[in-house]
Amino acid sequence: MQKDRGDVRYEVREYFRSVLPYGWWATDAVMDPWGWRVDLHIPDNWGGNPASAAMSLCPPRGSVVWTAVRSLFIHPYWQSRRWAGFQCRKP
Repeated sequence: MQKDRGDVRYEVREYFRSVLPYGWWATDAVMDPWGWRVDLHIPDNWGGNPASAAMSLCPPRGSVVWTAVRSLFIHPYWQSRRWAGFQCRKP
């Protein structure tokens, strides 16, 4: 099990609050057997590739998120379907 520092849920919540477009939302971070995960909910009227959207939302190198976690899986939901997610790793 990985040892995390800081309040993971708070750091991840604040990160997504600052970067998500209007109408998008992410769940609080949840610990699963592979690390931390968030579900990214994308509005139905959005046009694009949900997997690419997840990939583009990985926290940048200097983000405070990386002080709390080593990896973060972003799992997109779009048009009531689950799409391929992306595992972001600490740089």
